[in-house]
Amino acid sequence: MKMIHKFNPSLISKEDMERIVVGRGMIIDRLKKKIEMGVNGSVTHTIIIGQRGMGKTTILLLLYYKVKEKFKEVIPITFPGGEYSILSLADLFLELLNELYKETKDNKVDEIIKRIKEEGDDSIVDYSLEFLRNFNKKNGKIFLLLIDNIHIIFRQMDEEDLGRLREILMKDNMFIITGSAPFVFDEIVNYDKAFYNFFEIENLKELTLEECKEMIKKVAKINGHKEISENIDNYIPKISAILHLSGGNPRILLMFYEIMSKFGVSEVEEQLKKLLDELTPYYQSRLESLSPQEKKIFDAMALTDCATPTEISKNARIGNVGPPIKKLLDKGYVKISKQKRRKIVLYEISEPLFGIWREMRVYGREEPKFLIKFLEIWFNQGNLGLSFYRLNRYSEEDIRKDMRMSPKDIERHHNNLGNSFYYSKRYEEAEREYGEAIRINPNLAEPHNNLGILLQILKRYEEAEKEYKEAIRLNPNDLQGHVNIINLLITQKRYDGVLDVLNFMLKVEIKEILDKKEFLRIAFFNLLKDLISHKQIYYANVALKMIMAKDEEYGELFMPFSKAINYIKAKMENKPDPDIILDRLHSEVRKIVEEIIKLAEDGQK
Repeated sequence: MKMIHKFNPSLISKEDMERIVVGRGMIIDRLKKKIEMGVNGSVTHTIIIGQRGMGKTTILLLLYYKVKEKFKEVIPITFPGGEYSILSLADLFLELLNELYKETKDNKVDEIIKRIKEEGDDSIVDYSLEFLRNFNKKNGKIFLLLIDNIHIIFRQMDEEDLGRLREILMKDNMFIITGSAPFVFDEIVNYDKAFYNFFEIENLKELTLEECKEMIKKVAKINGHKEISENIDNYIPKISAILHLSGGNPRILLMFYEIMSKFGVSEVEEQLKKLLDELTPYYQSRLESLSPQEKKIFDAMALTDCATPTEISKNARIGNVGPPIKKLLDKGYVKISKQKRRKIVLYEISEPLFGIWREMRVYGREEPKFLIKFLEIWFNQGNLGLSFYRLNRYSEEDIRKDMRMSPKDIERHHNNLGNSFYYSKRYEEAEREYGEAIRINPNLAEPHNNLGILLQILKRYEEAEKEYKEAIRLNPNDLQGHVNIINLLITQKRYDGVLDVLNFMLKVEIKEILDKKEFLRIAFFNLLKDLISHKQIYYANVALKMIMAKDEEYGELFMPFSKAINYIKAKMENKPDPDIILDRLHSEVRKIVEEIIKLAEDGQK
């Protein structure tokens, strides 16, 4: 198995990096175009903005490789770890010369470094510039400075050095800077700063589900994990859930892939716990970079909904939270929450998974695991309707062979033969075979169930209902029969009957059988989604209350449905300011609630 280095992409081979990177081709092409323009004398300096783990370092490395291959007039210079050692303009030029020597092995570069490194800062800058200008004139090459975490370097340099650097870049077309930062920082957006409005910004977008799927599939192929690469669709609900919480962060998705490769399709909350364990050193190091006051405010925000500065102040027991919140905002730890109303400003943690880690790992809160389970079910496109029953696929030839070899199970063979005809859309023959199975053994629930499905497809609803009820009578604990009849009743808009069946269904004793518990959760999800999409908000609300009364964990698990129904009801009843229901939700919850609301807005025609 190849190790994919999530925190240090420079350790990944060029070939593997090119194979696994997805969703970044367009930005790399734009950056290459800017370099081509720079070679022709029209220089543009750029900073890539994206949260940690979004692929900024990887893009700079890929750009480095591509420039070495395609642009003979350009020497790409990287600054590995430079953000920790570059405190002045002199440091920047000495580091540039050191990296230039590594790239060219030119002894003259080594000589100038040895000659000037003991000089004063101004002299180092002057001598470096003189040497680089002569190098440029002699070799016809310009310098592409690929500066990761450029915000740290700029903050460590004083205003005088930054001002002089800008003058140099304006005067000398032999330098192109392509940098990266996790957020737009003060030194490039503040009107009073030297680099105000100087850089073009390239914002890294979140990976889409298809891009995440493609990336995980590629990594699985590299590592020989055929179970994942060849059956990637089986993992989509879990990938979607983590994508929703990670904001399409490639680093976190790679960590999740490693967990999937070890533990397979296990319970998503178990995989979340393992992922949070893997992320603990990373998140701890990020928290350690905060001041005690900033850390306390971050903790207060992790444990509450979106909040105003006044509320954060109260929860953190800190008087003036304005300055530390601004610092957290500038550093990318928090963000202004998206709101429909603009009467107040609400803040939330920028990375949902970071907040969940703080809640679960440090404070031991259980609420986030229900959100994870909700997301896995929500993104599971499997439907517990007519495609989810035990309509096993058998060939007619195999079934008739089984009939001859084991005649004692003849009624089951007729049922299976009915299934075979059903899938072939030979409905008359399917009905005959189900009927024969029932004639031989009228106490077998399965052919009644399957005949009901067939009759519902044929819109013979009364007959279908009769068969479903008989299947339930014969096997009251068979949850599929209850789901069947609920689907039929919704089709007929008999919503009172739906509640009656739900009430009976909630009384079914399922004990602790995980498969049945999971089946029940998905069944309830689909029921609520169907009622909401049919604009039956009253019945959806009653059904939700019945479900939540059944089990304490359902209160947390179905919370997004509760919020959505409350919002829809408030809008229908013309209550003042219903948007407050959404504005107080964290973004990862609000997105799902808004999708549920959209079900009602789109509705069933």
